[in-house]
Amino acid sequence: MVLNILTTPTITITIIIYIYFYILYPKGVNNKMRISCTKINLLTGINIVMKAVSNKSNLPILECILIEANGGNIKLTANDMELGIETYVEGSIIDNGKVAIDAKLLSDIVR
Repeated sequence: MVLNILTTPTITITIIIYIYFYILYPKGVNNKMRISCTKINLLTGINIVMKAVSNKSNLPILECILIEANGGNIKLTANDMELGIETYVEGSIIDNGKVAIDAKLLSDIVR
């Protein structure tokens, strides 16, 4: 997965996300989603779905944001088993795919 954010810190954010995924998946990631969007659009979408992210949960997936890129749409989804929020972010899709990323980490990286 590569998030290409069209502002000054593009290279830094891309490198951090690559490092994060290669630490988690040392054998490689099969699903290489690539999207390109502005930092403001991505941050706005993340802030919307963060309201449904569980702070502390027995299920680690509830602390993640699901990013889906297919059919020309970039969809962000979060769920805490009581509340689910999904929003769409304006941007372009280079390669389709989906990935769940820790919400707090993603938010910190994009900021």
